Amino acid sequence: MRKEQLNSEVLKYQESRSESAFRVVYDYFITRNDRKFKTIGKSIGADYYEARAIYEDTLLSCIESYNGEHDFERLFNASVPLQRRYFLRGG
Repeated sequence: MRKEQLNSEVLKYQESRSESAFRVVYDYFITRNDRKFKTIGKSIGADYYEARAIYEDTLLSCIESYNGEHDFERLFNASVPLQRRYFLRGG
């Protein structure tokens, strides 16, 4: 998926709360990475479900804060390590 298309889907979801737009974004960031959450969880002392929840919460937070000026994927990819560190600290 092209970055412009992904950015457009995020903005579309923000405006209309379209389930189809959300599904595109969710699938891109969460569903396609589903197999990695067990390994990610081990690396931060979490289980599969906690790791997945970190990524889902980060996605929702990024969607709400996205203003369209920059690349959404970059925002998400910068936010995930921060949330993983927060989890490691017991946040």
